[in-house]
Amino acid sequence: MKGKYITAFFDILGTKYKVKTGTFTDYESLDFSNTACLMAKKFPSINVSIFSDSIIVFCKKAHLNDLLDTIAFLYQSWFSDLILVRGGVAYGELIHITSPELDDNFKDLKNLSLTRIYGKSLVDAVLTEKKSGPGAMCFMHSSMHSIIPEHYRGQGPVEFIDWLTPQENKWIFEYCENMLEQSQNSKEKKHLKATLYLFKNNLKS
Repeated sequence: MKGKYITAFFDILGTKYKVKTGTFTDYESLDFSNTACLMAKKFPSINVSIFSDSIIVFCKKAHLNDLLDTIAFLYQSWFSDLILVRGGVAYGELIHITSPELDDNFKDLKNLSLTRIYGKSLVDAVLTEKKSGPGAMCFMHSSMHSIIPEHYRGQGPVEFIDWLTPQENKWIFEYCENMLEQSQNSKEKKHLKATLYLFKNNLKS
């Protein structure tokens, strides 16, 4: 299956440090992934792949609103669970390989999962996530500029998906400020400060 897709890539910030210091937990992994599972169930129009501390979500342009609702729900849940996640989203060619005649031979294997995808939108989404920031945001590749509604376009050094509503401002700010006070990790503090800065400079009324 080949075509143009919106592709989003998400990655937990600071996993390597937490694993090395023994502070990364099963609960953090479950809280991170379960929200994406719920959205896959709610929106059959989106495709979701989860591996380790990363998630890939992709869909056709016609289902942009489903993807935006998914991104908003993911970040609401991750912030409420005190999980900092950076993302990148891009639009372009993506190849999703399925082979029913081969895959039917393995469909009953519980120890095997397959997501065969590659293409420019995936590369651009991953690079946007890696090169943007700091901040626990979903940053946008330039390919998204013409298709994202204006009220979702957060302004900063790199544009991001601004999912925050006026009703959510207070609790998100409080969560970030509390995490900032309690954090002993300089990199985490940097991401939290950047997140607060970007949100506060894009307040919606």
